[in-house]
Amino acid sequence: MITTKLIALTLLCSTAWVATPVVAAGASTKPTIVLVHGAFAGSSSWNADITDLEADGYRVVALANPSRSLATDAQYVARILTSIAGTVEFVRHSYGGEVIAMAA
Repeated sequence: MITTKLIALTLLCSTAWVATPVVAAGASTKPTIVLVHGAFAGSSSWNADITDLEADGYRVVALANPSRSLATDAQYVARILTSIAGTVEFVRHSYGGEVIAMAA
């Protein structure tokens, strides 16, 4: 039972990294939405939002902010941002706003 839940959770969390948008032929490509959580939270706090955004055809990346220091966290986020092609839009919560401002 625990193994089944762990596998389900792993699959749920991994979809945020590999999901691709569903775009109709001739339509413009939607931006990648990058979600950055605040302090004392985790990327799983975005699960409901990820589901909704992916259902609307967005590619979503929910970063697991390491919460070590502002500089370290911003460097981590900046490294991930360089791997994302195309337009990126940020959604941040609390401390995540400082992190993304410094990373961008």
